[in-house]
Amino acid sequence: MTTTTQVGPDFRAWATENLRGFYMCPVTPLTEDFELDEEGLRRNIEAFVEMGCAGLEFLTDVKRRVGS
Repeated sequence: MTTTTQVGPDFRAWATENLRGFYMCPVTPLTEDFELDEEGLRRNIEAFVEMGCAGLEFLTDVKRRVGS
């Protein structure tokens, strides 16, 4: 499930009503050459699912967020 909402005065009420369980922000594993380690990412996601994680949050636009 992908859910997007605007941050604002109604966010707390929306979150209280819709978000249950715990959510994780996994670190993206990289190879020694700084490429995406897809197998490592799969293992990480499977481990979070096995732990009962309700959802995962991924940072998708690193350049914009860190000001590069």
